[in-house]
Amino acid sequence: MIDYSKIKIVIWDLDETFWEGIFSEGPITPISDNIQLVKDLTDIGIVNSVCSKNDKEPTERKLSELGVDDYFVFNSIDWNPKGQRINKMLKDMGLRAENALFIDDNHLNLEEAKFFNEEIMVAMPDEIPSLIEWVSNQEKKDLNHKRLKQYKILEEKAKEKEQIGSNEEFLLSSNIKVDINTDCKNEIDRLSEMIMRTNQLNFTKNRMEKDELFKLINEDGVDSGYVSAKDRFGDYGIIGMYVVKDNALIHFLFSCRTIGMGIEQYVYAKLGYPKLEVVGIVIGEVDESDAPAWINQEVNNEEEGKEKANDARVLVKGPCDLKALFSYIDLGKNSDTEFTFINERGVSDEQINHTTHIVEAKTLSTEQKDTLFDELPFADKEMYSDLIYRKDYDVVFISILNEANLGLYKRKITGEIVAFTEETYPMTDKDNWDGYIEGKRWTGGCNFTEDFLEEFSDKYEFLGRITVEDFRSNLEFIRNNLPKETLLVIMLGSETQFEQNEFAAYKDREKKHKEYNNVAREFSKNKENTTVLDVNNYITGQESFYKNINHFIPKVYYEMAQDMIKLINDWTGQRVAKTSFVLKLIADTKQRIRKLLGKR
Repeated sequence: MIDYSKIKIVIWDLDETFWEGIFSEGPITPISDNIQLVKDLTDIGIVNSVCSKNDKEPTERKLSELGVDDYFVFNSIDWNPKGQRINKMLKDMGLRAENALFIDDNHLNLEEAKFFNEEIMVAMPDEIPSLIEWVSNQEKKDLNHKRLKQYKILEEKAKEKEQIGSNEEFLLSSNIKVDINTDCKNEIDRLSEMIMRTNQLNFTKNRMEKDELFKLINEDGVDSGYVSAKDRFGDYGIIGMYVVKDNALIHFLFSCRTIGMGIEQYVYAKLGYPKLEVVGIVIGEVDESDAPAWINQEVNNEEEGKEKANDARVLVKGPCDLKALFSYIDLGKNSDTEFTFINERGVSDEQINHTTHIVEAKTLSTEQKDTLFDELPFADKEMYSDLIYRKDYDVVFISILNEANLGLYKRKITGEIVAFTEETYPMTDKDNWDGYIEGKRWTGGCNFTEDFLEEFSDKYEFLGRITVEDFRSNLEFIRNNLPKETLLVIMLGSETQFEQNEFAAYKDREKKHKEYNNVAREFSKNKENTTVLDVNNYITGQESFYKNINHFIPKVYYEMAQDMIKLINDWTGQRVAKTSFVLKLIADTKQRIRKLLGKR
């Protein structure tokens, strides 16, 4: 018998559980009741995750197409056994197995999950109707999805920690801020709730009702306080509390969301190491060593380790992974970005930053754009954004990664060109139609039908990737249509092979990058007020990549951000931004931290 009241997370298998069918073998059929259940669970404060044996990227795209990807956190999608993956997932989330429900149609997977997570609750899909009924009777107390958002922050931190590798370097880069407040009376409801519910980082486990707690903190000689924390990933709110009487801790507890941050040691040190009798099992420990050096470091800025920019006018156009640069800089209120976005039809719009679309944003008439929008289900009026020409920018950055990825299609009658889907799989080739219809190929979330693909093939001609000649011509047009005083910066792609690539569409991508990079380099040498920002200057080997050839570890983005700022500063002749001082801080304190943690 499953105790639904204990559930804090539901972990979903996908094939023949969350949806009908085997995703890797053919089309799947969504189960609307399960999709609604995930949303309803979120509304009552229970988070959802995925543990599935499938290929990660196409599976995530399918979840996106179903409109539920944002409801899941800490997904584990690969072909490895599930038991240990679930164990790692729960540890990363700071959850106990007894508060997790794993739903899978395979008895072996359920038994394996129980072997590695002894107290986990498991169920076959036939348990789902009972869960739906139970959820329907619960109060929807988290309609703002506060709990989901908290785990999204933890997920982002876990991903970046994995990229950085060294735990102390990651903690130093997190810019952790901890405040200790003593007005416990004003937060008595939240604090009494924590006392009754917190387990994993509750050192004293001294359960106490609100009235009793209120009386205690008002006694003479009692020192009490609550702890709030934030870092560059987000604000955690109230995450801990303590009560000290006669130099002994009666209460000393922290939220599981802070596991691994060292906050309990920081507070213990600030309190002067009072007597502490640890009750039961606690994930974490405190001692009489110094407060962690990565907490409350003094920084020369007011927001997340970033210096505010001045009024320089900057435009950055490129794929959404370039957002990683903005972890280190803030270009200011007069700057704009145009990254990949989900358009009004629910389709991922990468083509907005292809040089062909940047050119046609100015050369196509409104009627031509409307025609494309009307007949193409993936099209959006913003895919021909002309912002680059409408505002007088000091500096414009354009990324050319899409040139090596997207295929071009020419409208046979009128000649307009559209970039969409991976060049490796032409939409006009019938051999690829099943892959697009079934979602096995990248569709950006567009639901293709055979009728559309047939009509599209009649009207459009596949051109392949953009030729180097047309690419050079596009750069010429863009440069000539920008103000002469605007600096054009062309951001290049990696020329180092990503050795772990598993996707046919990315095969030899580094060679294609080099072709376009060389054109951009030559063009910038011969054109006034034009230069390149070359990612290859920061790639040192396979350790620089994160998951594919276009994604990198934070160190690469940090160094790119430095040079981006230098280009802006040199061009405008004024100080518009600063990079985070974090890496310098890491270098300066690394030896000290290693000593603190007992490392040699």
